[in-house]
Amino acid sequence: MKPPRVMLVGPPLKRGAVEKIFYERRLSGMSDDQWARQMYKNIHLRSHNTKWATPTKVLTERCGVETTRLATVPQSGQRHKVKEHVRAAELERWKTSTQTKLALSVYHTNKQAIEPERFFDNSRGSSLLLEARGGVLRTRAMQAKFTPSTRTTCHRCDAAEETLQHAVLECTGLQPGPPLEETNPRNPSALATALGFRKQGAPPNWKEVELTKRRLEHWWRYSG
Repeated sequence: MKPPRVMLVGPPLKRGAVEKIFYERRLSGMSDDQWARQMYKNIHLRSHNTKWATPTKVLTERCGVETTRLATVPQSGQRHKVKEHVRAAELERWKTSTQTKLALSVYHTNKQAIEPERFFDNSRGSSLLLEARGGVLRTRAMQAKFTPSTRTTCHRCDAAEETLQHAVLECTGLQPGPPLEETNPRNPSALATALGFRKQGAPPNWKEVELTKRRLEHWWRYSG
């Protein structure tokens, strides 16, 4: 097998969206004797599609921010409101991008917010955990979808089909042994817990996540 590849989910909005949108509001509130204001007024009145004006207009529409008028006066707390609009738009776009991919069903259901995960590092286990969270861990059941002749029985315990859930929660041929009660296969949220998903604001179950990493490393070492 080739080593796991890092997978990114959902392209973000253009970098600096808040700054670009808010800068236009600053220009609209400047006095007419300022050079930047004169340039902005000229672009606005002539409807020039410059490299700055066009992307800013697109960002404003995509983020659901109220269009800036030529004489819009900046208000207190406006930057914070713009930031909230941008975050909401990015979150919605991110959710939509995961919803359209069948393999990301576990990720879409359990990932509540755009935020970094502190349990990822440079280990093989972390790479495999990333694949598992994205629903593309290369189990035999996954490979059989593309190569029907592939044998799907687990190569370690030979007792069940080698699926994502089996490798993470059930296989007795992997070390460490199957997870603790918090991630018991009979628990509906067991797989999500073992993969590090949790409610927004709550810490991950570090012990179970590390156990999953070690089990996946063992699985990878002996997979054909």
